[in-house]
Amino acid sequence: MRKFEPGFTLTEMMVIISIVSLMSAIVLISYFNNQKRMEVSSSTQQLMADLRQVQNRALIGKIQSGNVPGGYGVYISTANQYLVFYNNDAKRQYDAVSSIVSRTINLSSKVLLNQIGSSIFFTPPKPTTYINGLENSSLVITISNSLITKTINIRQFGLMDIQ
Repeated sequence: MRKFEPGFTLTEMMVIISIVSLMSAIVLISYFNNQKRMEVSSSTQQLMADLRQVQNRALIGKIQSGNVPGGYGVYISTANQYLVFYNNDAKRQYDAVSSIVSRTINLSSKVLLNQIGSSIFFTPPKPTTYINGLENSSLVITISNSLITKTINIRQFGLMDIQ
């Protein structure tokens, strides 16, 4: 006759280890998916904040180098980089020769912007909005990764929102 010994059997230990492993895998997958969502959300918020900042600079006529520029803008230079710039001349979009870049923003390499080569430009004092040099145009910028996509809508007259 066997005596009863307290403890776990090998089968019980294997079941517990399997359950803990499965729960750990679910938590890790959820963590990485949330991290991807946050990358897109933070990149979208950063781009939107910069667009509003250049629009506000045009609205108040912010002085640069002792005079009020002809306008302020954002230029999407690559799939994960954009430039914040201003022009001292009459050009209504980004120009590699004459535009003055005040900041270069590099987004995560896992986040992609569409509309490469697009320029969003605001002129003082209204501010009038120019998309790629055209007045009263609109533009939809998509920011995405493998999991999520967000869009920034820039409409006529400078109305902007995130969807």
